[in-house]
Amino acid sequence: MTNNQLRALMQQMREMGWFEYGTSIPAERYRELLGISYPKTGTKEEYDRLELAELSAIDFIREQLLKEGRFLKRDGEFYRILLPSENEIQIDAYMRNAQRKLSRAIKLGKNTPGRSVAIDNAIVRATMKSESIRNR
Repeated sequence: MTNNQLRALMQQMREMGWFEYGTSIPAERYRELLGISYPKTGTKEEYDRLELAELSAIDFIREQLLKEGRFLKRDGEFYRILLPSENEIQIDAYMRNAQRKLSRAIKLGKNTPGRSVAIDNAIVRATMKSESIRNR
């Protein structure tokens, strides 16, 4: 699906009330609207292609909803819009992931043989960002 098709689909979902805080919709309903249907039997490649299409569409929707302060979470066979009070948990998860990635960047930079000034500068920036996250 193109981004314009996904935007139109999001408008339809919005009109059905799917993006209200606390709303829980079966994943199958999302797949139906996205035109994704998993066959009962098929090759691994078929399933991988369909799963990638679903993940790409959901990622697009999730990105758009983040701009509205909403988070679309997968809970088993349901997608749910977190309540505003639950967003803190998701924010903390994002911060932990960012901290983990910054730690890896610092480790890679410090252990790179024949480091350049650019790598040293990147290490300093990553260290400062990491400290900033840790101090929140």
